Amino acid sequence: MNEQRVKSSFSFYLQILILLAVFLSVGVVLVQVFAAARGMSRAARAETDGTTLCRSAAEAFGASGTAEATAALLGGTADGETATCYYDAAIRAAAPDSAWTYRVTVNVSEEETAAGTIAAAHIEAYAADGTVCASLDTETYLPGTKGGTAYAA
Repeated sequence: MNEQRVKSSFSFYLQILILLAVFLSVGVVLVQVFAAARGMSRAARAETDGTTLCRSAAEAFGASGTAEATAALLGGTADGETATCYYDAAIRAAAPDSAWTYRVTVNVSEEETAAGTIAAAHIEAYAADGTVCASLDTETYLPGTKGGTAYAA
Protein backbone atom coordinates (compact mmCIF):
# COMPACT_ATOMS: atom_id res chain seq x y z
CA MET A 1 0.00 0.00 0.00
CA ASN A 2 2.84 2.35 0.86
CA GLU A 3 4.44 1.72 -2.55
CA GLN A 4 1.21 2.67 -4.34
CA ARG A 5 1.03 5.90 -2.33
CA VAL A 6 4.60 6.86 -3.31
CA LYS A 7 3.80 6.11 -6.96
CA SER A 8 0.67 8.21 -6.82
CA SER A 9 2.41 11.20 -5.22
CA PHE A 10 5.28 10.95 -7.75
CA SER A 11 2.71 11.01 -10.56
CA PHE A 12 1.04 14.06 -9.04
CA TYR A 13 4.35 15.93 -8.75
CA LEU A 14 5.27 14.99 -12.31
CA GLN A 15 1.97 16.39 -13.60
CA ILE A 16 2.50 19.61 -11.63
CA LEU A 17 6.04 19.91 -13.01
CA ILE A 18 4.82 19.42 -16.61
CA LEU A 19 2.02 21.95 -16.06
CA LEU A 20 4.50 24.45 -14.63
CA ALA A 21 6.81 23.97 -17.64
CA VAL A 22 3.89 24.57 -20.02
CA PHE A 23 2.88 27.78 -18.20
CA LEU A 24 6.47 29.03 -18.22
CA SER A 25 6.79 28.31 -21.95
CA VAL A 26 3.55 30.15 -22.70
CA GLY A 27 4.73 33.06 -20.55
CA VAL A 28 8.04 33.30 -22.41
CA VAL A 29 6.26 33.28 -25.77
CA LEU A 30 3.81 35.97 -24.65
CA VAL A 31 6.61 38.21 -23.38
CA GLN A 32 8.35 37.93 -26.76
CA VAL A 33 5.11 38.68 -28.63
CA PHE A 34 4.42 41.76 -26.51
CA ALA A 35 8.00 42.98 -26.90
CA ALA A 36 7.75 42.63 -30.68
CA ALA A 37 4.41 44.45 -30.65
CA ARG A 38 5.94 47.30 -28.68
CA GLY A 39 8.75 47.62 -31.21
CA MET A 40 6.26 47.63 -34.08
CA SER A 41 4.20 50.27 -32.29
CA ARG A 42 7.24 52.52 -31.88
CA ALA A 43 8.17 52.10 -35.55
CA ALA A 44 4.59 52.90 -36.61
CA ARG A 45 4.56 55.98 -34.38
CA ALA A 46 7.83 57.22 -35.91
CA GLU A 47 6.48 56.65 -39.42
CA THR A 48 3.24 58.47 -38.63
CA ASP A 49 5.06 61.41 -37.05
CA GLY A 50 7.54 61.50 -39.94
CA THR A 51 4.73 61.55 -42.49
CA THR A 52 2.98 64.35 -40.61
CA LEU A 53 6.19 66.40 -40.49
CA CYS A 54 6.90 65.80 -44.20
CA ARG A 55 3.38 66.88 -45.13
CA SER A 56 3.71 70.04 -43.02
CA ALA A 57 7.04 70.82 -44.67
CA ALA A 58 5.49 70.24 -48.11
CA GLU A 59 2.69 72.68 -47.30
CA ALA A 60 5.21 75.27 -46.13
CA PHE A 61 7.32 74.73 -49.26
CA GLY A 62 4.24 75.03 -51.48
CA ALA A 63 3.41 78.36 -49.84
CA SER A 64 6.94 79.73 -50.12
CA GLY A 65 8.89 77.93 -52.86
CA THR A 66 12.36 78.50 -51.40
CA ALA A 67 14.48 76.84 -48.74
CA GLU A 68 14.90 80.08 -46.78
CA ALA A 69 11.19 80.88 -46.66
CA THR A 70 10.31 77.25 -45.87
CA ALA A 71 12.76 77.26 -42.96
CA ALA A 72 11.29 80.54 -41.71
CA LEU A 73 7.75 79.12 -41.83
CA LEU A 74 8.76 75.93 -40.02
CA GLY A 75 11.01 77.57 -37.46
CA GLY A 76 14.21 76.01 -38.79
CA THR A 77 17.40 77.12 -40.48
CA ALA A 78 18.43 77.27 -44.14
CA ASP A 79 21.82 76.60 -45.66
CA GLY A 80 21.78 77.32 -49.39
CA GLU A 81 19.15 75.10 -50.97
CA THR A 82 18.52 73.01 -47.84
CA ALA A 83 16.18 73.84 -44.97
CA THR A 84 16.57 71.90 -41.72
CA CYS A 85 14.07 71.81 -38.87
CA TYR A 86 14.13 69.94 -35.55
CA TYR A 87 11.15 68.68 -33.55
CA ASP A 88 10.58 67.12 -30.14
CA ALA A 89 8.48 64.01 -29.43
CA ALA A 90 5.29 66.11 -29.31
CA ILE A 91 6.08 67.42 -32.83
CA ARG A 92 6.86 70.93 -31.63
CA ALA A 93 9.78 72.89 -33.04
CA ALA A 94 12.99 72.31 -31.10
CA ALA A 95 16.45 73.83 -31.14
CA PRO A 96 19.21 71.86 -32.93
CA ASP A 97 21.23 71.63 -29.73
CA SER A 98 18.30 70.40 -27.63
CA ALA A 99 17.06 66.85 -27.15
CA TRP A 100 15.21 66.63 -30.46
CA THR A 101 13.37 63.53 -31.66
CA TYR A 102 12.95 64.27 -35.38
CA ARG A 103 14.94 66.21 -37.99
CA VAL A 104 13.32 67.29 -41.25
CA THR A 105 15.36 68.34 -44.28
CA VAL A 106 13.95 70.07 -47.33
CA ASN A 107 16.30 69.97 -50.35
CA VAL A 108 15.15 72.45 -53.01
CA SER A 109 16.04 72.51 -56.69
CA GLU A 110 14.70 74.86 -59.35
CA GLU A 111 14.06 74.56 -63.09
CA GLU A 112 13.53 77.72 -65.13
CA THR A 113 10.80 77.76 -67.78
CA ALA A 114 9.54 80.52 -70.05
CA ALA A 115 6.55 81.17 -67.83
CA GLY A 116 8.29 80.89 -64.48
CA THR A 117 10.14 78.49 -62.26
CA ILE A 118 9.29 74.97 -61.19
CA ALA A 119 10.67 74.51 -57.70
CA ALA A 120 11.01 70.89 -56.55
CA ALA A 121 11.67 69.70 -53.03
CA HIS A 122 12.79 66.37 -51.64
CA ILE A 123 11.68 66.21 -48.00
CA GLU A 124 12.93 63.63 -45.50
CA ALA A 125 12.15 63.13 -41.82
CA TYR A 126 14.81 61.42 -39.69
CA ALA A 127 14.54 59.96 -36.22
CA ALA A 128 17.16 60.92 -33.64
CA ASP A 129 19.06 57.69 -34.38
CA GLY A 130 19.42 58.71 -38.06
CA THR A 131 16.89 56.35 -39.62
CA VAL A 132 14.56 57.78 -42.25
CA CYS A 133 10.97 57.85 -40.94
CA ALA A 134 9.34 59.23 -44.08
CA SER A 135 10.15 61.02 -47.32
CA LEU A 136 8.16 63.07 -49.78
CA ASP A 137 8.75 64.75 -53.14
CA THR A 138 6.77 67.81 -54.15
CA GLU A 139 6.84 70.62 -56.70
CA THR A 140 5.44 74.12 -56.85
CA TYR A 141 5.15 76.68 -59.61
CA LEU A 142 6.68 80.11 -59.08
CA PRO A 143 5.44 82.61 -61.69
CA GLY A 144 8.09 84.46 -63.66
CA THR A 145 8.51 88.20 -63.40
CA LYS A 146 9.05 90.76 -66.12
CA GLY A 147 9.55 94.32 -64.99
CA GLY A 148 8.55 93.42 -61.44
CA THR A 149 5.09 92.02 -62.29
CA ALA A 150 4.00 88.44 -62.75
CA TYR A 151 3.27 87.34 -66.30
CA ALA A 152 2.24 84.20 -68.16
CA ALA A 153 4.00 83.26 -71.39
